Amino acid sequence: MSANDLVLWETAQTFLGIPDGEDNQVIVEHLITAASLYANNYCSRKLARRTYSGETEDEVYDGTGSRFLYLEQFPVASITAIYQDISRAWAADTEITSTSYTFYPERGKIVFDNYLFAGARTIKVGYVGGYVTIDTPQDLAQAILIIVDYWKKRVDDHGWGVSSVGVDDKRIAYQLGIPNQAIELLKLYRKSVVG
Repeated sequence: MSANDLVLWETAQTFLGIPDGEDNQVIVEHLITAASLYANNYCSRKLARRTYSGETEDEVYDGTGSRFLYLEQFPVASITAIYQDISRAWAADTEITSTSYTFYPERGKIVFDNYLFAGARTIKVGYVGGYVTIDTPQDLAQAILIIVDYWKKRVDDHGWGVSSVGVDDKRIAYQLGIPNQAIELLKLYRKSVVG
């Protein structure tokens, strides 16, 4: 199981009716990881739960002069620390106390009581964000399972890039690309990106 996986092998096996067997499990687990990474890319965020220590560039934010901050990854399970420091040294005295802000877990929104931030890369946040695999919302899990099912059928049929099979007027046409049902479900989890 990968850290990105949004669905368990057992769930996919039951949902897709895949027989037991190590080969089947290896293929499906690979497809679960690939589908979960596809969902991350499509949604412009990391969907599976992980800890963000505040040590990477992705966890350091620009101060915009607003009382609001939107974290890159959500939902947010907990916030471990927030610092505001124009020198970017992140000393203990630059930590913002948890009583000085309110956060909204589902959207990763933080509202600060008295702080108006300004400056590039002056806010550092440590937090836990994303969905726990066993608690992935059902519609998001459904999207992953639809993608896995689609890809598994392409693997089984050796049908990559094939648009139809058959003879004369007895042809079966395949949908190329990710099924629309999966895309519609993923749209609900897509983060708005303003460039």
